[in-house]
Amino acid sequence: MLAVGFSGDLCISGSYLANFRLNKEIFSTDLLNDIKQCDYFVSNFEGAETDNINFLRSDVRVVNPKGSLTYLSSRNINIYNPYYSYLI
Repeated sequence: MLAVGFSGDLCISGSYLANFRLNKEIFSTDLLNDIKQCDYFVSNFEGAETDNINFLRSDVRVVNPKGSLTYLSSRNINIYNPYYSYLI
């Protein structure tokens, strides 16, 4: 049987960003165990992986820090974007 998990928006920001930068885990052990049991985990990766500022709205920061994709992938959360190769 195929196990598929779903979540809402996924963005490493706020207190999650602080823990990410300190190399601390941002997910609970229970959530990590649930995710790792999935064959596929579907989520909306909210914002690009970048350290650039939002030059149109500096008060809005809906991005993920560099290293987010690697961090998430190591937790069985893989990001698929058909346009990714054009964004590198």
